[in-house]
Amino acid sequence: MSRGQMISSDELKRLKEHCEQFISMNSFISTSTDEQQARVFLSVPNGAVDLESVLFEIEADPSTVTTKPFADISQDSEYPGESEILFMPGSIFRLESVMQSSENSIWIVRMKLCSDDDHHLKKSSYTYETATWK
Repeated sequence: MSRGQMISSDELKRLKEHCEQFISMNSFISTSTDEQQARVFLSVPNGAVDLESVLFEIEADPSTVTTKPFADISQDSEYPGESEILFMPGSIFRLESVMQSSENSIWIVRMKLCSDDDHHLKKSSYTYETATWK
C-alpha cells in the first residue's frame, strides 16, 4: 500500500533519525493499493517552502494483525477509483527505511505494520501526528 504526502524537511529528518524503530499513528491513515494514485498527492503547492515529497510504502499482513485493523474501503469511498485502504488510529509500524529515489526527488519511506504479538512494541515511544513527532 502507498501514501503520497508532502511533509516538512524537519519531519523528514526525524523520520530518518528513527529508522528501525516503531511509530504509532494517532489518526486514521488513508493509503491506496495503486501507487500511481498515491503519487497524485506528491506535487508541491505553488509558493510552498521547505516541503518534501514522500511516498510511504506500507506492508501489512491481515493474518498477523487483529487488534488495530485496516480495511479496504474502496466500495464505501467517495472516490472508489482510489483503491483506498484505511488504517485505524493507534496502528503501530516499524520504520524500515528512508531513502531518496534515484530517478527523482521523491523520498521513499518503507514501513511494516506490526503484528499483535510483537513484544518490542512496549519500547515504542514515538507518535506520528499530522506533522509532529512527540
